[in-house]
Amino acid sequence: MKDTGEIICVQTDSSARPFSRVIVCSQRTIPAQRENGQMPRKTDPAKLLEVFPNPNAKRDYTIRHVAPEFTSRCPRTGQPDFGKVIVEYIPDRTCVELKSLKLYLQSFREMGIFYEAVTNRILDDLLAAMNPRYLLVETRWTPRGGLRSIVRAEHPIPESCCGCG
Repeated sequence: MKDTGEIICVQTDSSARPFSRVIVCSQRTIPAQRENGQMPRKTDPAKLLEVFPNPNAKRDYTIRHVAPEFTSRCPRTGQPDFGKVIVEYIPDRTCVELKSLKLYLQSFREMGIFYEAVTNRILDDLLAAMNPRYLLVETRWTPRGGLRSIVRAEHPIPESCCGCG
């Protein structure tokens, strides 16, 4: 069966009678052109993020979410990249809803994007969705070719991070 992205009927037997249901084949996009270290995408993953009111907005407290099975694709080779995403934040008025965060992170599965770009993209999208008092996104990537990468992006950047505070 060819993956065309169109609605198709699946045939049941040699008499070519279709099932009573239709199947929508998913479209996979691996465009050739890159922008800012990432391949263009069909839909905006940020639209998947949902928030709810912070039940304790007057108090500073930390929320930490860990996604140990994050996957994306290398934009140069198309090979899968496996890693862990850690999101830690101090909420202000809203918190991110967990199922929407899971679906958002899964939306990167077939996207060709560099480690640095995806880490900063997650930070930017979460900032836009919930505007927390503090946000850290850390990605820890499975070693490839003997190299292991850890990328951290924070908002706001702590004064003591570069030794000047």
